[in-house]
Amino acid sequence: MIISQVDFLKFIFKNDQENKLVTVSEIASAFQIKTPSVSQALRSMTSKNWLLWEPRSAIRITKLGKSEALKLIRKHRILECFLFQVMQLDLWQVHEEAERLEHVVSDSLISKMNDLCGNPKYDPHGHGIPTLSGKFPKVPHFQKLSEIDLFQKRKVCLIDDRNSGPMHELVKNKIVVGTKIQKMGKNKFLINGKSITLTSTLIELIGVDSV
Repeated sequence: MIISQVDFLKFIFKNDQENKLVTVSEIASAFQIKTPSVSQALRSMTSKNWLLWEPRSAIRITKLGKSEALKLIRKHRILECFLFQVMQLDLWQVHEEAERLEHVVSDSLISKMNDLCGNPKYDPHGHGIPTLSGKFPKVPHFQKLSEIDLFQKRKVCLIDDRNSGPMHELVKNKIVVGTKIQKMGKNKFLINGKSITLTSTLIELIGVDSV
């Protein structure tokens, strides 16, 4: 997969949303590339007024940079909706395919995909899709599946897709946003009428509604 400046920008933006400042080495590690390549990209992004940055200083995203990042996030999440709803790709596939397509699909095509999907507010993982003006929908209250009490019934509302490894387990057990789930033991759950044992890694990635 070709890595572009906007991929770095999106990474910086997401960390900024969590009040985290990232370093050149952290970006290089996240994308598995060399630090000189990151520095070169940061210099270019700074010249575009996307960032405020100098070598060996903090990387700060500007208002214009945030706007560009939001455009890419919106495009990515609409693509995920289209690939999941219309193309019927498995949940573990949609993120990687959207990563590839987001750099080449036009805004007009994204608009049509959005219409076909019914103008969704959330992507298939439960993440909010920003509007054209850059506003996110209200974040639903949720708790980790690992935190609910025994015999409690909940509904899946969020799936952390940053770790692609357990996605196959999700598909195998037909777990998607909206799936009803009841805790029957430490790692045992009643899902779609079946008793299923989930790995601890997957349990940490699933968010459920809090009642």
